Amino acid sequence: MTESDKSIYSSCREIAVLDPDRGISLVQHEPTRRIYVKKVLPAQSADVYRWLHDHYIEGIPAVVDVVRVPACAVPGESVKTGDSVQTVTRTNMSRLAESSFSSAVYALEEYVTGQTLLEILDNGNLFPVEEAVDIMEQLCRILQALRSARPPITGCDLDPANIILTSDGLVRIRDLRSAGQTGDDTLQSDLRAVGSLFCRLLIGCPPDHCNSGEKSSGASGKNPAGNAGRPPEGRPLPVPGGTPGRIIRRCLAPDPSKQYPDLQILLRDLDACRPHPTVDHSITSDSNTAEAAPRNHPYLLPGFRSGNPLHYMAAIFAYVLLIRLSLTFTLDKFPPGGYQMWVERLVFFLCGSVILLFTGNYMDVWHHLRITKIRTTLLQLLVVLIIDAALFMLSILAIIITGLALGVYHSSLF
Repeated sequence: MTESDKSIYSSCREIAVLDPDRGISLVQHEPTRRIYVKKVLPAQSADVYRWLHDHYIEGIPAVVDVVRVPACAVPGESVKTGDSVQTVTRTNMSRLAESSFSSAVYALEEYVTGQTLLEILDNGNLFPVEEAVDIMEQLCRILQALRSARPPITGCDLDPANIILTSDGLVRIRDLRSAGQTGDDTLQSDLRAVGSLFCRLLIGCPPDHCNSGEKSSGASGKNPAGNAGRPPEGRPLPVPGGTPGRIIRRCLAPDPSKQYPDLQILLRDLDACRPHPTVDHSITSDSNTAEAAPRNHPYLLPGFRSGNPLHYMAAIFAYVLLIRLSLTFTLDKFPPGGYQMWVERLVFFLCGSVILLFTGNYMDVWHHLRITKIRTTLLQLLVVLIIDAALFMLSILAIIITGLALGVYHSSLF
């Protein structure tokens, strides 16, 4: 029995070819009817995918199977033999089986849907700073988790064509076949790719293309990490101003000693681009070797996360006012000294807390509701106010329903 006979791979059938030149297709697992992406792996990335099979990294499509399949076991499929690609047929099956290149390594991974960053940019859409920062933070967490492998996984393709943005705003690097475990633990090439991509999200093109006047298409899909962000001699980088510009310049610094020494510091600088820094810099991974970064107290109540004394004062006033209103809330229909009054006050307090927490974007709820995707600040504020009004009406309804359940109100009043 071959390795493929014991794997998910052996129960899959091909349903569509996505990229015949790169050996990427869609397959369906017959017993479960689930759809997977099948890839032919080059030799340098086979160990990367084996590591990913054993260690889930959020932001990388889950690898469900990695198998080495003898050529004679997959008639009708294309198999790489040396520098060429041959299709296995009955006539060449024996010759291929005797060849030292008579097997191919395949990976099956989850099928992720969404738009690539290239598709979004090609439609003329640039990213607001906060949205671009969110994308870069997710990518940095992915890179940092990959570096927890031993040897570290480096050389990821951060071209916009290789990065998917899902419908719920999550980032996925869809192909890691350019990456490898070379034992090189330096950040230089990955940082240049990060800086170039950050610049491209904000102004539409990487610095080298902006300087030369070229329009960046990204159609090749190749990773520009090695040269990304290296401007012609004597020409300044046309990058954004403020903190984003300083981040990009530091990522693209020709002198490695002037670049970021680790991704944790880069994450903190990215967080500083936000109006209200709240990002949790921890890594999501089941790897026992992943190094979790310190948290930024993500569970603190709104008003106490920024460190601004004015925010503290406003938050204290709002919370004290809510508690006072809750303790004095009453209606004529409440029985004197009855427990119903305190139940209604508790409901009032809970409803008011929900409104305050939503308005203060607690636990980044605006991101989960895709409010942060709105590019106009005024429109974003209007949406928040509309949702606040809806929550207020729901609070009144909750108080009335609670009163009906407690017998405070009577049906004749409605």
